Amino acid sequence: MTEIERLRACVALDKVDRPAILPSYMDRFAAMQAGLTFADILERPDEASAAMRRLWDRLGGWGDAVYYAGGTDIYYLSVKFLMRILLPGKHLPRDSYWQIQEMPIIEREDYSLLTRMGWNDFALEMIPRVWEISPEEMERYGSVEAYNRGQAERSLDQYRKDTDLWRQKGVEVFVGASVPSPQMALSCARSLTEYTLDLYEIPDKVEEAVWAALPDLIQNGIAGCKATGIPCVAIILERGSGAYYRLNLFERFEFPQLKKMIEEFVRNGITPLLHLDTDWSKNLPYFKEFPKGKVIASLDGTTNMFNAKKVLRDHVCLMGDVPASLLVAGTTGEVEAYVRKLVEEVGDGGGFILGTGCSMPPNALFQNVKTMIDTCKSYG
Repeated sequence: MTEIERLRACVALDKVDRPAILPSYMDRFAAMQAGLTFADILERPDEASAAMRRLWDRLGGWGDAVYYAGGTDIYYLSVKFLMRILLPGKHLPRDSYWQIQEMPIIEREDYSLLTRMGWNDFALEMIPRVWEISPEEMERYGSVEAYNRGQAERSLDQYRKDTDLWRQKGVEVFVGASVPSPQMALSCARSLTEYTLDLYEIPDKVEEAVWAALPDLIQNGIAGCKATGIPCVAIILERGSGAYYRLNLFERFEFPQLKKMIEEFVRNGITPLLHLDTDWSKNLPYFKEFPKGKVIASLDGTTNMFNAKKVLRDHVCLMGDVPASLLVAGTTGEVEAYVRKLVEEVGDGGGFILGTGCSMPPNALFQNVKTMIDTCKSYG
């Protein structure tokens, strides 16, 4: 089987010769391996993209598919979640990792504005609060809307170019777009602390806002996949898990909206990949309501993968979860043993993709990463 065939078979819960391999967000690890700083990744995306392809060659590849085509687009990360980000080379030393500022960007009174406007128009209104547009750029573009449109075109052109370069190597890109769930977006924009207070003090306003944000976020995912030509959308989740909130809050502010997103993506021929940071153990039984054999649940290591297999076997494809700590500080023997345990237990009967827990840590040991990949490739 090719890796794309394996991936599709894993999602569909069919049996495979071995689990597919799809380590996520490799760009920062690749950049460090190439001697690039974090500022270089942002300022010279072509070099960062080339570093990923060189890393692929050094690792001997892992099939014919990569998770993402290029590097992190900080502008769209900031706007997507309405969060201020400190940038290496601007606010921080060039070799420092970019840092999200956990602070309120929107206030309580802004919920009503979001409910009236929908997510996209609201986010456009909020851009000046999260992103510093220079006077020269404002003069060039003439408006915030024109600036945002220009950045969108730049981002899409870069992704398409990186995708084409991968295809020249015979490698397909698996994820075509990403969107947050409504709760994730609002929690980031409001800050975790303030959003949590809002859930208890003004729950009706929050509920109106998450439902108002939903249609645009769904359409953003569909439009992104159409623009890239890649029918898989990563739904970024974190702040709705049982690690944060009791299930009655999950049932009101996260699960109904997430279920609607998933159903709409599947109806449009798009595979939803749930990027599930934090511990979702309490929430896993709800996932049985998602369309069977159509969804990937990517776990980051805080959710017990082996328990997740027991709960979701024969319903949802699991992905993960070689932990960052193991890749950074473990031995090759420990990495090999953990990968074998994943393949043999979580991969039993199909429905498993080997990946990283959340993303590949920038300071992972090269030999540990290679051991992770080679161990899985040795099966079959």
